[in-house]
Parts: sequence; structure tokens; C-alpha cells
Amino acid sequence: MYEKDEYFYRKVFRDVCLGYTKTSVKDNVLYAKHLHANDYIAVNEKEETFLSKAKKRGLPTEEEALKIIFEDDLWTEKDENFLETQQIFLENLQRTKNNLNLKSEKDRHQKIIDEEQAKFNNKKNERISLLGNTAEAYASKQINDYFVANSFYLDKKFKKRFLSDQDFNELSYSDIAEYTKVNNLMVSTFCEENIQKIVLEEFFFPFMYISEKPTELFGKPAIELNNNQLSILTYSRIFRNIFDNNQDIPSKIRKDPAALLDFASNSKSREKMKEHLDKDGASTVFGATKEDYEYMGVDKSTNSITQAAKKKGGSLNMSDLMELGGQG
Repeated sequence: MYEKDEYFYRKVFRDVCLGYTKTSVKDNVLYAKHLHANDYIAVNEKEETFLSKAKKRGLPTEEEALKIIFEDDLWTEKDENFLETQQIFLENLQRTKNNLNLKSEKDRHQKIIDEEQAKFNNKKNERISLLGNTAEAYASKQINDYFVANSFYLDKKFKKRFLSDQDFNELSYSDIAEYTKVNNLMVSTFCEENIQKIVLEEFFFPFMYISEKPTELFGKPAIELNNNQLSILTYSRIFRNIFDNNQDIPSKIRKDPAALLDFASNSKSREKMKEHLDKDGASTVFGATKEDYEYMGVDKSTNSITQAAKKKGGSLNMSDLMELGGQG
């Protein structure tokens, strides 16, 4: 039997290969289509139609609604400027994090990013609430409904939609909520993180090293692949390149996509720190934790003994070892 996580990722990969997810809504067996790039073009075209319809109905645009809440002193230039400057601040924080060397430093910096992101999100949600039902908000809601209505089919070839436009318009709010919930669950199942984790599961490794071309994995040219399939191919190449070019990857992060990507992007920094450890008898990096050394692929205890031995001419006696262990 498979482990729980492995079973989940095997199922997700199976559905990626099929191009659909078999599901059930109100006792109806349905096939939820995985979107292709061309589907998004249709959505963009539809959004313009919804936006035009909203304006004809008299709904204010976001720009017009913003002017109103400014005039009513519900929102100020200071509030608007905060969103702009906070966005720049967050981008700078991320750049700073990317330039840090130690994992522990990056983790501490990420906490600051999360706190500042929460401030930005809260202010943005306040703005959205004050703006109310704008033409853009109406179009966005209609697009979400359009997604749901066009997601479910009665057949695997997507020839017959389960819900026609008229059927969907006649649904109750509770029915729409149920279909939306099922659709959102499917979308979250095929999120970027899960796609990355599929590629790092042991069952996928044979595919990783034979999928040079789309036809070798999915039997179709790239232009015919849906977004999930393209993501599988993309991350397959990215992670294969990381494994091929890094021989010191800690075992604890080999199935952690975020840690692996971070590890690869900081390979030069790690090499500089290792050079520091090997130079002039240095045995520590200031501020580094045990996890940082593991992340660098360095055994700190082994390194300390090695460096101490170099100072002693290549060997250590019992007294030297006791001193290193704090017993001298």
C-alpha cells in the first residue's frame, strides 16, 4: 500500500495525465476539465463583455468609485499612498531575503515579510469594501461564475457541457455555492505547490529523466498540453537540473520544493561560506545555526575537528579532543 501523501500525489498526477478530474455533484458523475491556455483567452474576451454590460447598467468603474470615497473622506491620499509604498517595501524585503546567506536569517526575514504582507492585505481589503460593487467587481464575479459553468462536462472529451448558460442562470445561490466549492477544491488540488511536490515524489523520478520532450511524457506536442501538464514538464526540468548540478543537497529538503529552489538559488553563497570554513582554520560562520550548517551541506563537528587538526600539524591527541569537546 502507498503512504497517504504518495497516494494523493499519484492520484493528482493521474488526473494531470488524463486532462480532467472525475467528480460528483448532486449525484451527477461529471468530468472537470483542466484548463488550456486558449481557455484563458476566452475568459479574457468574456470579461470585456461583462465589464461593458456592467457599465451600461450604471455601475461605477473603480476609478469613479474611488473618487466618491475620496470626496466623502472615507479614503485618503495617505491610505492610497500606503498601498503603493507598502507594495514597494514588500518587494525590497523580498530582494533582501534573496541576498541573505543563512537559512535561519532567511526564516527570520520571512516572518517580517509575512507581517508586512498582512498589513498590506488588510488595507487592500478595506479599500475593496469601501469601493463597493464596481463594474470591475461585477465582471470579476461573472467571470468566476463563467469558470464554474464551463468546468463541468458529461463526457471525457468535453463535447457536452453539464450546465448550459441558461441552466446556470436558473440555479439558486446555494446550488451555485456548491458547484463553486467543488470547482475551487479542484483548482486548489492542482496548485503550483502540489505540482512541484509531484515532481519530487519517488514514483515520478523515472519520468523526470525521460521527459526531454512533451511527447515522451504526455504523447502530445506542447501546444496541445493544458496548464497542469506544462507545469509538470517545467518543474521536471528545473528540479532535474538542481539534482544534476548539486551533489550536497541535504536529504531533509529533497522533497521540499521551496527549500530546494532556495538551495539552488543560493549555491554561490554556500560555496563562499564553505571556503570561509576551509580558510585560515575557521570552524564557524557567525550567527549560523546547526540547521544552517546542514543546509550548507557541512558537518560542523567534523569540520571543527578537521580545522583543529590542521592547526596541530595534522593530528590531535586526547587532550586536544577533550578541549574541543569543552572538557579540557
